[in-house]
Amino acid sequence: MPIIPRVLAGEEQENSFHFTVTSDMRHNHKQFRETCKAINLEAGGPGAFHISPGDVEPVDRNRRIIDEEFGVDTIWYVAVGNHELDDPNGLDMK
Repeated sequence: MPIIPRVLAGEEQENSFHFTVTSDMRHNHKQFRETCKAINLEAGGPGAFHISPGDVEPVDRNRRIIDEEFGVDTIWYVAVGNHELDDPNGLDMK
């Protein structure tokens, strides 16, 4: 079940920004796509950048979903999780 983002602060201020976070999407591509759509709808998009703190393999497939849902210019910071470390050659993160 996707987590629907909510604005937690009061009214937006002129110099404010937001960013978004998803993790552990792994092979749940349909759910990840639906979560990205919910982020667009509820939060107005990924914001200044998007963070994924691990377990995002296959990275290329999830990057494609980010490009399609958020746009190819979306900054995506990816941290290495235990599932990315399963590949001793590090191919998931190249």
